[in-house]
Amino acid sequence: MINKKSPFVLKLEFQKMKNHLHLIGLSKEEVLKELGDDFNFFPNNRWTYFLKRNFWQQNVILILFFEDNVVVKIEHLKTYKKNCP
Repeated sequence: MINKKSPFVLKLEFQKMKNHLHLIGLSKEEVLKELGDDFNFFPNNRWTYFLKRNFWQQNVILILFFEDNVVVKIEHLKTYKKNCP
């Protein structure tokens, strides 16, 4: 039997994935499996991932904050700087 979801539920799930909210509560190991290490130092409590550079050369960076090796906060940084955090 196929589990059919309403368009509203699918839109909410897509929005969570787009904003990376599904990463909250994941351990560092689970984040590594999903996003890779991307030059992050494993013991550090802040990891950054370069997501994209848009048409205007704006960089979009994902910043994950950990407490007890679990993601507790997510931020998106948009910058025009060449050197990203």
